[in-house]
Amino acid sequence: MEMPPIMLREPARLPPLAALEGLAPEAPAWFSRAVGQIPEREFVDIDGTRIEMLCWGKVGRPGLLFLHGNGANAEWWRFIAPFFAGTHRVAAFSLSGMGLSSWRPVYSSADFRAEAMAVAQAARLFDGPSPPIVIGHSLGAAVMVLLLARSDQRFAGGVAIDSHVDRAGRQWGLGRATPETRFSRSSVELLARYRFVPPQPSFHLFITDFIARSSIRYVEGGGWTWKHDPAIVGRFDFEDMWLASPELTCPLMLIRGALSDLTSEEQIQAMRRQAGSGTIAVTIPEAHHHVMVSQPIALIATLRTAIANWQ
Repeated sequence: MEMPPIMLREPARLPPLAALEGLAPEAPAWFSRAVGQIPEREFVDIDGTRIEMLCWGKVGRPGLLFLHGNGANAEWWRFIAPFFAGTHRVAAFSLSGMGLSSWRPVYSSADFRAEAMAVAQAARLFDGPSPPIVIGHSLGAAVMVLLLARSDQRFAGGVAIDSHVDRAGRQWGLGRATPETRFSRSSVELLARYRFVPPQPSFHLFITDFIARSSIRYVEGGGWTWKHDPAIVGRFDFEDMWLASPELTCPLMLIRGALSDLTSEEQIQAMRRQAGSGTIAVTIPEAHHHVMVSQPIALIATLRTAIANWQ
């Protein structure tokens, strides 16, 4: 497999795509092949809330469910999920308030858990020969832990990617919304402002560009804007992943980016002890918080190891 080229690192707080002026950077073959596997795209209705769902692979194979982080969407898995489609039934979805999913007046862990379960059932992830595995990044990892701990359904395991809740309950580095910067006259202007939260450098501009383009939408009469609801931060009611983790009855893998500004090795080890025996912790070198952005191939290899042991 070809390794992606290492791009020059720009300061993490500078918009990485500004110099491209709207042009898409060249991508390596592995990435183009992955995003070229067009997923099934459907919407799942949950009491009037439409949830965007992407699926790959045949029904009847072991199931994988991918959950994204805060402010992201299902498209963040477009260059990761296809690597498992040959052997699994794979689904990713956009949490309410993000991607093309409906916005809510208030957001809660109960709603997010209900969305994850509804997508797993709609994608028929439970039709395989073994229970599904759930993989979550950041906020999505917290949803994953709560889903596996509080569900009546059986799961084969869960993978938490660079996510933690410390004993004070602080989590995911949620920042303030900036509505004054939400609209632009052109997509080029909006892409030029895109940056990661928390900040990190873009090793691979082709990934950053793909994610940025999947994070904007056109509003009739209003120009271009971000897909996610800017009010989520102020309307967020969430349970504590730390308290739920001892209730897990299936294996758990904790993945940390070695260069993460959000999750420390001490926090991961504390979470490992809290979740109990059978929980393993893995650190991916040269990876920041958004591990799939900085080290996608290493993440895929790590996920394959967990999946091979659990399904």
